[in-house]
Amino acid sequence: MKTKTYPIHQLGLGLRNLAIGALWLSLSLTVRATALSWNEGDTGGTWSTAGNWSPAAVPGSTDTATLTDVSSGTTRTVVYDTGASGSLLGLTMTELSGGTNILDLQKNLAITNAVSLGGGSTNGTDEVILEPGISLTVGSTANGGLTIGAGGLLEANVSSAANTDTYGSTSGLLTLSGGEIEMTNPASGGATGAFQFTIGTAFTISSGTIDVNATAGSARLQANGNFTATGGSLEGPLSQFNLVGATNSISNFNTGATVFSLNNTTTSQSLTTNQSVGGLQLLAGGGAGAVITKTLTMTGSGTTIGNITFGDSTSTGTLKLLLGSNVTLATGAALPTAPASGQPTSAGTVNFTIDTAGHVLDLTANTGVWTPNAAKNGTFTSTTTWTLNSSGGTPGSIRATGFNLATASTVTTVGPNMTLESTGGNSTANNLGTSGTIDPTSTFLYSGNAAAATAATLVSGRTIGNLAVQNGALNVNQASLTAGGGVAVSTGGNLILNGGTTAATLTLGSGQNFTVNSGALTFALGSATGLANGSTEIFGNNGTGSGGTFTLTGLTLDITQGTGFSTSNTYQLLANFSSSTAVSNIATNIAGFDANIDSTGLLSFSPAAVPEPSTWGLMFIGLGLLALRSRRQVGWSKFC
Repeated sequence: MKTKTYPIHQLGLGLRNLAIGALWLSLSLTVRATALSWNEGDTGGTWSTAGNWSPAAVPGSTDTATLTDVSSGTTRTVVYDTGASGSLLGLTMTELSGGTNILDLQKNLAITNAVSLGGGSTNGTDEVILEPGISLTVGSTANGGLTIGAGGLLEANVSSAANTDTYGSTSGLLTLSGGEIEMTNPASGGATGAFQFTIGTAFTISSGTIDVNATAGSARLQANGNFTATGGSLEGPLSQFNLVGATNSISNFNTGATVFSLNNTTTSQSLTTNQSVGGLQLLAGGGAGAVITKTLTMTGSGTTIGNITFGDSTSTGTLKLLLGSNVTLATGAALPTAPASGQPTSAGTVNFTIDTAGHVLDLTANTGVWTPNAAKNGTFTSTTTWTLNSSGGTPGSIRATGFNLATASTVTTVGPNMTLESTGGNSTANNLGTSGTIDPTSTFLYSGNAAAATAATLVSGRTIGNLAVQNGALNVNQASLTAGGGVAVSTGGNLILNGGTTAATLTLGSGQNFTVNSGALTFALGSATGLANGSTEIFGNNGTGSGGTFTLTGLTLDITQGTGFSTSNTYQLLANFSSSTAVSNIATNIAGFDANIDSTGLLSFSPAAVPEPSTWGLMFIGLGLLALRSRRQVGWSKFC
């Protein structure tokens, strides 16, 4: 056989033509794969039927599908059925003709490129339906995600059984900008179980509506990424909005009474809002020694928050509420509490912290006494430690009607710079308990309006910090109370030391001061319940270190006179103070007598000061002149 040979330039020409042909074929195939359009006009059908598309092929992972416009007043439904591939390069739905263009997902779908529903048009509706249990993933951080504009609708359905619908993108952003997200029970469902629609990515709302058409208390919404709302509204009975992202912000977003949950159990989170919030649930579940911090910042004027609930699925870490601003409880809301059932999952010590960080947590809208409680699981009660402090060296406070820190299975620690302010009225009872420590720089402040006859009360089985009575009457309702800090009674305040069955002894820490500035002291002298003649001190330094001073300005004494009381006796009211100034002519409720306290704190009585004769004479002359002037005015009036 004879072999035919070709010149080299002809061989190169053939190879070049072959390469060009292959490239043309590749490009033609690519163009075909990325340009598929619905070919059935206003008629719906199944996605996986090739004849429904032009060119006739089923759109897959390398294809871009376009669901063309629907005629005005017409609804067309394309079903993404189980025969579809489950992936797509791109999707275009822009209804401009006044119809309703529906893509009904009955199989999970992942779309590579960003997708817009509605496109800002109000002339029609572009709707994507997630059937029960279906997941839709759109885009990525690099190329965007799903945007629901005006005329766009994302509908999450739930069947009669409990289901979870998922917008499952782990990287693309879900943006609601003028459109609608609807969580609904299908007409044929009759759902009775709870269901949750999960947004697997960051979620942003600038305008539009989240519409919940479900049985009250059955629907939950969860955003696994950061959540930002700058507008829009949430309508319907959403039981809970779970926020899992690290940073969350709400402003001008109408949420009604919706309860938000910062429920990333292993990562610290923040929520900033310029509006009132229906309630806040805090969840944690970190390992041993982990501190999971939930920062709450409320910037709007007059904003309030509903129920605040602490929950920890473990018993080894700490869940901390950190205030980024002043926070005020809403009227009718429950006081902060640990769960009454279900948590933690194992026995042990649960640790909760409220750190005001120089701000005020105002709980006074609830007229009850705040009682930090123990976390409970159905089969056991966990020892629960509550730590109340103000970090950063800046004083902060918790205001409540009253405080009861003596509940079973709880240990409450009051840290530095923290003020517990009781604002309750008549007969408000405060109990600072026996377990845990109270820092000497902390303060118990009473600022209520209780009358002396029905005074608010304070008892504590441990040393407290500073004691301040700013307004109203507070009775130390036990035989002795030790304050590691100082004691101050200011204008309008009345510190009562009746002690129940015996005179109360109040002991200050080393170097601490006792100050009264236009306030009152109430106590008994004589009898078994009062201070005996020359015996027991009521106020005093603890006898160690250097004593502080007492300063008594504008002091008023309200004294109950018991058996054996005499104004000729002396009583050691204050002891173990140094560098103090004697005070004379102190007003008392004892007719005809003033009180005197010398520099050692010894109380004595003297007849009330009587004006000098010259003073009486000047007073009578003044009265005479006033009478003469009055007569002249009457006489002159006759000529007028």
